Amino acid sequence: MSAADFSMPFGKYKGTPVGEIPRDYLRWLQDNVELRPQLAAAIRETLEGASDESSRSASKPSKAELQKSVDRWYDHVYDKFGPGKGYSDDAILVVEYAKQQLELELGLASLPARGGAVETNMDNLPF
Repeated sequence: MSAADFSMPFGKYKGTPVGEIPRDYLRWLQDNVELRPQLAAAIRETLEGASDESSRSASKPSKAELQKSVDRWYDHVYDKFGPGKGYSDDAILVVEYAKQQLELELGLASLPARGGAVETNMDNLPF
């Protein structure tokens, strides 16, 4: 079984293909957890492949890593401008719109079918 076919059997990435798990987490597992031989081999193969790729070009983050970054950004901005912070409801519409556009730009989401999502007319916002 190659690393591409092997999914994480436990933890927060349970069920995720090993190749889509953040490299720093895989390195941490390798250094701190006694792993079953199959999992250890899949992680080693993934990390060796990543170092080969990074020697050829800059390492490209996985979709899971990108989504995690977008979600952290969203949580931070929502906490700053969300309900109860003294801003109008339009502020959170801008945050939602920005998150949607960012996910589209990064290839984390696709355009919804017509009528499949709430459309926001950004021209009508007061700022």
